[in-house]
Amino acid sequence: MARLTTAMTAGSLISGNGTFSVNDEAHIVNWYTVDNLTGDGELLNLSFTVKEGAAEGIIPVSVSLNDDLDSNLSDEDGMAVPATFVSGGIRIAKA
Repeated sequence: MARLTTAMTAGSLISGNGTFSVNDEAHIVNWYTVDNLTGDGELLNLSFTVKEGAAEGIIPVSVSLNDDLDSNLSDEDGMAVPATFVSGGIRIAKA
């Protein structure tokens, strides 16, 4: 099992403004900003702590829009912005 320990804005795409909320039990992080972001790039860096004795394998990590609604990612005029999210994972191996 892994636990999200930090979620931070990443790169020059984001000014660092925004609000995070974390629900550990549901394994959900929400991030909100009123900044009008332009361009392509990284939005967030997520860091995890793996519990001692965790089984080897891959723990999937994915990013999606709240309730999968396109309107949850919009521009300053409230228009939905197309986005592509790349899923990943945490590989746990014996030391």
